[in-house]
Amino acid sequence: MKFEKNNKYFTVSVYVVGSILVTILSAFLLINFKLMGGYIAQFIGWLYGLLKPLIFGLVIAYLLDPLTTFFERWIKKLFKKKNIDRNYPTVLTLVSFLVIVGLFSLLIVLNVKKVIGGGAVKNLQDSLTQYAEYFANMIQSMDLATSHFPFMQGDSSLIMKIYEGINGLVSWLSDKSIAILTGIGSNLLNLGLGFAIAFYALKDKTKLLCIYNRFLSLILPERIQSEARDIGRDIDYVFSGYIRGQLIDAVIMGTLISVTLMMIGIDFAIIIGVISGIFNLIPYFGPIVGFI
Repeated sequence: MKFEKNNKYFTVSVYVVGSILVTILSAFLLINFKLMGGYIAQFIGWLYGLLKPLIFGLVIAYLLDPLTTFFERWIKKLFKKKNIDRNYPTVLTLVSFLVIVGLFSLLIVLNVKKVIGGGAVKNLQDSLTQYAEYFANMIQSMDLATSHFPFMQGDSSLIMKIYEGINGLVSWLSDKSIAILTGIGSNLLNLGLGFAIAFYALKDKTKLLCIYNRFLSLILPERIQSEARDIGRDIDYVFSGYIRGQLIDAVIMGTLISVTLMMIGIDFAIIIGVISGIFNLIPYFGPIVGFI
């Protein structure tokens, strides 16, 4: 028996088989969502750990690109040339950034050294010890006073439970702080590799943009390429303006707070200013947390 080829029925059959396979795959993913989610999370974590230096480098290059462009224009005007190599602007950018970070770190170290030399750390330690003893005595007094209340019978340790909860929260915050500091130490190598990648990304920005345009021409039709580039420029303009504006705002706030606290004689003025500036990056609630 001979079957005649029918393109219409063949297309319908392909759609039916494809729909059945998609339905079966979706049902399998929904049934095993937790298991598949764990595998996907592990794969993303592994991929992030592998690409962490590249991510750091691209982020650093993206943030420092306006400074490199400024140095590029300045060198062009200085030597009266239309086109120059981006090696010198890139080197000037990274050197300027490292000098600023180094001076800032030096100010923090000098501020801490000054406070330690003045004996303020010992006074702070004594004050914290006295406060801890006072707080413990207050908890015991409250527990003893509330144990006679009728509604506290059988559960006279409610105050102690609250105290244990607060103590657990403080311990959790301490552990998280130590974990963050440990993570910063372990990421120093990735950060160093990130600076190396950022150098080459800033230096070869023109080549990277050409590769990006070729990639768009390969994956997108010609009529959509111009729209995709326009959307990319708009996203870059808005996102970069927001991020750099937030960073400038944090630097200004940190500087003003540090200078003001130094003028009125507060210990650790620069450190407090830095912490306040960092928290100022968080919208709405960041300034409140930084103030506290």
